[in-house]
Amino acid sequence: MISKKRSRFTVWMLPLLTGLSAVMFLWPNPEGLPLAGQRTLAIAILAVGLWSTDLLPMAVTGMAVVVMLVLFGAVDTYQSALYGFAQPVAYFLIGYSRLDWRCPRVA
Repeated sequence: MISKKRSRFTVWMLPLLTGLSAVMFLWPNPEGLPLAGQRTLAIAILAVGLWSTDLLPMAVTGMAVVVMLVLFGAVDTYQSALYGFAQPVAYFLIGYSRLDWRCPRVA
């Protein structure tokens, strides 16, 4: 069961992340940044927020990112959207940050 503290956090954090991502979508495109790049940044803001707050499970967020990248035209194909997930560095950084967060400090 979700605690009341967690549900209150979700009530304001999820709309905040969604709104921030929507603002990035609607913001005028900066010079030199292609439209696909702007859309990728907006999706990345939402994804990083969801991953860092654990509002959704990591796997659900990852699948949602892939689908959003294709649906919003940030990439052309699913293979392009999945490319970043095939790189071992991303998993190393996620694992390292989780390890650091879960382990107690020594000294």
